[in-house]
Amino acid sequence: MAVTFLGRDAWTTHGPAKPLTELTDPTGVAVHWPGATGQIGQSRESIASRLEGYRAFHVNTRGWNDIAYQMAIDNAGRVWKLRGEAFMSAANGDQDVNRAWGAVLLMLDQDDRPSDAMVEAFQTWRTTRWLIRFPRASKIAPHSAVRPSGDTDCPGDAARALIRSGRLMEEPDVALTDVSITEWKSLLKVEIVPVSDPDNVNAGDPDLVGVRTALGWTADRSAAHARQLAALGAQLGPMAGEVAEMRGQLAAQDAKLDEIAMAVAALGANPGN
Repeated sequence: MAVTFLGRDAWTTHGPAKPLTELTDPTGVAVHWPGATGQIGQSRESIASRLEGYRAFHVNTRGWNDIAYQMAIDNAGRVWKLRGEAFMSAANGDQDVNRAWGAVLLMLDQDDRPSDAMVEAFQTWRTTRWLIRFPRASKIAPHSAVRPSGDTDCPGDAARALIRSGRLMEEPDVALTDVSITEWKSLLKVEIVPVSDPDNVNAGDPDLVGVRTALGWTADRSAAHARQLAALGAQLGPMAGEVAEMRGQLAAQDAKLDEIAMAVAALGANPGN
């Protein structure tokens, strides 16, 4: 079944009330629910109205910068962009936990159960968006497991059972889209912290540490991109030329990473030179 990705303008005319903080190195994603009595209406209009209500409450009553969550997923298989993956949530309990965990809202009330469409939408979002941006953030946890005080039942028994089953960790059969190709292209960039004075570097120099950190992070991301492209290779069709070009870019990045690694190793072996 098709997964539908919806932008912020599908549910609100408002932007964030205040600037949001970038999310840089999360551990994984925490799963939330609204958990009200009864069932959530699954029409697009009903979900949009709920999300706008949450935003207004979080901003106007709680005083937060925006709606608390990064994304929402409903039982019709729609993925709604809220804050977006790039920004920290305000949903997990405190700033430390928000830095460590993303926050996805499953649109489930107490009498709802996760549908196959919701599961596929979560899998597709996680595989083609979340893990492309954060390849090391592979964990999935219920909100109740990461909230510091532990005083919550969120995201309910049905969603906790779904997380324990491992289904949300599975990779779906994903058809490539122009949007995902564009997103991958935007992420295929080597970001190496430069050494400010290459003629006078010690092994413990902060710039050199920065190079090593960036090198490891870029290698992880490059490997994640390569795995995704290999898994989807059979479905490329008319996009085969674009993906072949992207694979060439990955190969070129790998060669550059090898070159930088050799240079870093040489600097570490000859401190002070």
